[in-house]
Amino acid sequence: ANIEDLTENRIVIAGANGELEDTAEVTYDGTTFRVDGDGYFTGNLDVDGDITLQGNIKIGDTAIDTVEVVADFTSNLVPDASDTFDLGSATKTWNTVYANRLEVNSIALDDNSIKSMQSNANIDLIPNGTGEVKIDTDTALIIPVGTTTQRPTAEVGQIRYNITKEVFEGFA
Repeated sequence: ANIEDLTENRIVIAGANGELEDTAEVTYDGTTFRVDGDGYFTGNLDVDGDITLQGNIKIGDTAIDTVEVVADFTSNLVPDASDTFDLGSATKTWNTVYANRLEVNSIALDDNSIKSMQSNANIDLIPNGTGEVKIDTDTALIIPVGTTTQRPTAEVGQIRYNITKEVFEGFA
């Protein structure tokens, strides 16, 4: 092509037989470099400045690829669908999670509290096999306290302190 046949703001390449060619798919207007269509890079890609990616993003194509994030997250990290994706695996676990609050199913861990998020639901501590539930302290264990009229429906194994009668109550 002759120079006068080329279009302004398009990238010029040497085509077949060394002829100059331009295409509307690769343009540069002095500020923005634009590629319409697929691109393929070999080697490293370094970008100085902000990046906005649109559409679906796939990072890596094998299990040995890694992702390193040095920057801070400034938004939520939300999965595409509930109860579908894992964080870690049985063989590749995270070391420590630092969080102010943790909600798993209907249990919340917040500061020093473990709370049921379902109305009137029990919290069960169930050891595996012959394990035991141990409360390891040298101070005290606080059990439920209430009046005679606040006494729950008796269930085997319950204990409480009755402030009306000033006695410990155990149900067998």
